[in-house]
Amino acid sequence: MGEQRRMRVESIRRPIALASALACVVVFVPHCSGEESGRIDAVREMLGERRPHWADPAGGPLCGVFSACTALELSGFSCRPEDYFSFRYVGSQRGSTPEEIEAILREEGAQGTTVAGMSALDLKATGRPVIVNVRSTPSARQYDHWGVVQWTDRGLVFHDGVRVPVVMSVAEFLAIWSGLGVIVSPAGHGPVVELWLVRLSAVLAAGLVLAGLRNRARLWTQCAGRTGRPAPGGVKDLILIGVLTIGMAAAGLGFTDAVRGSRDAVRLATAPYGEPRYETVGLQELRSIVDSGSRLVVDARVPGSLAYGTLPGSINIPVYASLWEIREYLRGVDRDVPLVVFCQSEACGWDEVVGRNLSLLGFDNVAVCDVGWAEYRDAYLKPAAEASGSDADVGAAEGGGNG
Repeated sequence: MGEQRRMRVESIRRPIALASALACVVVFVPHCSGEESGRIDAVREMLGERRPHWADPAGGPLCGVFSACTALELSGFSCRPEDYFSFRYVGSQRGSTPEEIEAILREEGAQGTTVAGMSALDLKATGRPVIVNVRSTPSARQYDHWGVVQWTDRGLVFHDGVRVPVVMSVAEFLAIWSGLGVIVSPAGHGPVVELWLVRLSAVLAAGLVLAGLRNRARLWTQCAGRTGRPAPGGVKDLILIGVLTIGMAAAGLGFTDAVRGSRDAVRLATAPYGEPRYETVGLQELRSIVDSGSRLVVDARVPGSLAYGTLPGSINIPVYASLWEIREYLRGVDRDVPLVVFCQSEACGWDEVVGRNLSLLGFDNVAVCDVGWAEYRDAYLKPAAEASGSDADVGAAEGGGNG
């Protein structure tokens, strides 16, 4: 009897469970999909109100010239970059050497001192603008770009050509910096002596802390050997030494942000060696995304290409936008918002660059389309325009673009 009852219960339970599952699919899935689409619309509306001005990149071989003039202006000198667009100051397509940058500074009456193996403490100690050798993009393996960094009341400020200066955490900056810098100072006032004095002070302070730890460890060992218990007050001494060490580090940097942004800094430091953290979608998937509004669509082309047409509801993040410009533009957007990036065509790789930058900023649901605007236009927009017989629509569908 018991076995028969159990079988009857099972026969009733399974249909009920299946009906419940189907009900959940019918009721909740459309609700969640509509909720996600509404969330994407809200993000698109917020970003549409910002209308960013993406600065043209002052990079390539001229970044050293722009950086030298920026550092001079921050030091109270005047400088016109176009006066130094010559092989004397830009010796190759790779850009200016430290010696060529020093020559620009001398021409304007300043002095440049090239120092390798600098630290964040060195930057703080100089109190002057420093022309620094960094990676042009987080995914680059070479330190192939010049910029200017300066400590201010706002923090560590990084100047990159004609772009808007950005405030960075110490950890983020160290993740992209080679440690090579050209310190800018008035002629005859080299910073080498004061730089080494600060370094010597830091070494002496660290030596005092280590000596204190060594003495206390010896005392604890001796006391434990005689009494079987550690020396009285040992834990308090350990806490005191820890507090002093942290205080010295904070005072030396002028900030406690050596740890702030450390997670982002790890992403930046490992970007050249890690695999891209985005998925790839095809043409039909892109069409489905555009129709459903299930992802925020990002156009990676230059702004001038948008005049020829773009995907409905897309936003523009051009390929040359810096990581910091993108971060400011997407400020306040949840990092779990789904995105899909496209560019001009299947042969264009700009979408991969922007997709990688979005991943580095912590967006964990990024997709990159393996085709682009040209394929989408030819597959869907042009046939629709020809079917409607509208010359204006056909003209718009045949528009091109860069990339």
